[in-house]
Amino acid sequence: MPYGFSLNTLPVWTAASFMRFAKHDRPTTRTCKQDVLILVFDGVFRATVNGDAIELKAGDYYLTPNGSREAGNLPCDCPYYYYFHFKPNVYKSSNILPQRGRFDTGELLPMLEELDRLIRARGSKVAKAALIYGVLAALKKQNPASERKVSQAVERALKSDLKKQYTVKELAKLCGYSPNYFIQAFKRETGKTPHAYVAEMRISAAKEMMLSGMPLEEVASECGFPEYTNFYRAFKSLVGVSPRLWKQKH
Repeated sequence: MPYGFSLNTLPVWTAASFMRFAKHDRPTTRTCKQDVLILVFDGVFRATVNGDAIELKAGDYYLTPNGSREAGNLPCDCPYYYYFHFKPNVYKSSNILPQRGRFDTGELLPMLEELDRLIRARGSKVAKAALIYGVLAALKKQNPASERKVSQAVERALKSDLKKQYTVKELAKLCGYSPNYFIQAFKRETGKTPHAYVAEMRISAAKEMMLSGMPLEEVASECGFPEYTNFYRAFKSLVGVSPRLWKQKH
């Protein structure tokens, strides 16, 4: 099962409000006791969560799970955002809101403005709950949790530039995840580490090139192995025979 903000139970909110940072404002350094959801409408919000830097621009949302260490050690660019505090509700589930994603600011801003008005006017709990659940439903609709989100992102990256030596941090950024969360999500999804999965993709591409008659040294270079010896070791480790012997048999 994927990991995220569960929508199988009704989330219980404890606080919600708009927030605008002045020029030199930063998030408070703290350990989050509840799940925190922020939706950015303007500017750039930056913070470090469990040691990983996050940057959110207009139309980005982010869920910080309870127990996370959030540090305001990065400069922000006057962000304007809405935040929610929820009682702990982040875990493995079959129906989740992903930890990070995008949203339609035009659709959600009026809903949050009305919610803010009701909170200040001490409006009915039912009306406030309806708006909050409406916001979560909209986020879910705009960010369906794909069972192959991380592996598909890696596949797209490699297909666009097979030579590039991607770091885990770079691959995680493509998915909008922190490196630690990305590695965990990748293993849950594929049963493999990102490194092993990337190696398999490179070798699979190498086989196709070898069948086309391309010289082995050129194949190695095109598949992201600057040194032929590294290609040789990776190929033999995965296939069981050397590249040259495999090519002779095919």
